[in-house]
Amino acid sequence: MSIFTAFRAFFTALGNSEKAQRISDILAGKPSGPVIAWHEAIPPDSAVQEEQEEPVPSKLSCPQARHEALTLLAAFQREARFLDFLQEDLSEYDDAQVGAAARNVHRMCRDVVNRMFAPAALFATVEGEKISLPEKINPAIYNLTGNVSSTAIPSHGVLIHHGWRVTKCDVPQWSGTEEEAEILAPAEVEV
Repeated sequence: MSIFTAFRAFFTALGNSEKAQRISDILAGKPSGPVIAWHEAIPPDSAVQEEQEEPVPSKLSCPQARHEALTLLAAFQREARFLDFLQEDLSEYDDAQVGAAARNVHRMCRDVVNRMFAPAALFATVEGEKISLPEKINPAIYNLTGNVSSTAIPSHGVLIHHGWRVTKCDVPQWSGTEEEAEILAPAEVEV
């Protein structure tokens, strides 16, 4: 899976609790319903909002407890300035400046992910080597590509990507108020 796919899944889960549950089920090895197409998972870009001095009123209906996805996104912002990086208009910068900023954001986001989830390879086999496949393929574990037949399941294949699994899930427990549940980062005000 590419980093782009991982981010797509993250933001899909962040914005839609039903799809978040389906992604969670798939990651737990129990697929729930049809696979979400990328164009269904990500809403089209909305019109660019003009900057406003007043805070934008929230339309999000948060339960009393904060969703863990928001806690994760807040950690990415707090520790890696991830949202600042994503929301920045990069067209004004040259590739070297973008690359330098991306290197730091990448390192700090990786630290957050490693601390909270300790991801590990799903298979220890070296990519490019031949592996044996089970008689029944679980699509949460194996994504068959290439010359795939709908009737005959192959007994072997070449590992293109080792896959990922989490070895822990240590997302901090939310302890704020309902009013604060939607806040990802406080406004910084110099006095």
